[in-house]
Amino acid sequence: MLVPLLVVATLVAQTDQSPPAPPECTADIRWVNDTQLNVNRATGRMLTILTAVSGPNSACLPAKLILAASYFDQRDDVVCSGIVELSPPVTTNLQYTNIEIRPATIYEFARWRNGPQVTALQWSRVSCLTPDGQSEVQPDELDRARSLRLHATVLPAQNGVATVDVRLLLQP
Repeated sequence: MLVPLLVVATLVAQTDQSPPAPPECTADIRWVNDTQLNVNRATGRMLTILTAVSGPNSACLPAKLILAASYFDQRDDVVCSGIVELSPPVTTNLQYTNIEIRPATIYEFARWRNGPQVTALQWSRVSCLTPDGQSEVQPDELDRARSLRLHATVLPAQNGVATVDVRLLLQP
């Protein structure tokens, strides 16, 4: 009878050695601008994102900021959607990130204005896929778009997520 008790005690001791759970991270994200804006499609528009990330001993930093874009036509049907090839890091618990958007072009779509000098000068493209996800749209196909939704998501280093979007009404 004594032998089975020792086996159980050994198994319990082994399961207690599992790695600790990652710290709980919380995240919030907001557009500082209004959530619906009229934008001239041919010119750039500055947008500001406020991110807040918390957790014990900054274990949740750096976080990652991801931008996605969806273009809609006059009937609110999707023209294309995709991920912006710009991912500014979130390195402080509370951070403002200034993004300049050019809605009329997918090749020079966004740039991080208050980032490092080299980054602030570089434009990033948006890989805008057709609704069936089979191919990228051609730049002239954006002419039929009447609005653009820009989604921003913050992903803390360990766990957690927060997303927000802004609607840009595209003016000629």
